[in-house]
Amino acid sequence: MKPARCAALLLLVSIFGACSAVESWWAPKPPDLTGVWRNKRGVLWNIHRDGTFDVDVNHDGTREAWGNFTQHGNRITIVNTGGVAAVTCDGAGVYRCKLDEQKLTFALVKDDCLARVLNLSKTWRRL
Repeated sequence: MKPARCAALLLLVSIFGACSAVESWWAPKPPDLTGVWRNKRGVLWNIHRDGTFDVDVNHDGTREAWGNFTQHGNRITIVNTGGVAAVTCDGAGVYRCKLDEQKLTFALVKDDCLARVLNLSKTWRRL
């Protein structure tokens, strides 16, 4: 390979690397979703810092569903691993989340679980 082509290739690689580094540096900080949230139906959702959650549908202190989540920026992926939702909701749900003061909303990206879609379409308020 000619030296000029090698230099051009190295320049392109370094530009792409720099763009990728700048993109991660400028990426917005993901919202802190940890805590207990309630929607208008009274469903309680306890989101833990370790990437797990519990859902208390009847707000009686007993969890009816639980699982794991991962968060990248404002995108959250939710997987139910136990309780009633694990039986009816096979697979992950992906949403974009928006935290505005103490109000949390979700926009559907992809989810085949109707119960989860219906619950997450409500506005959640931090307790």
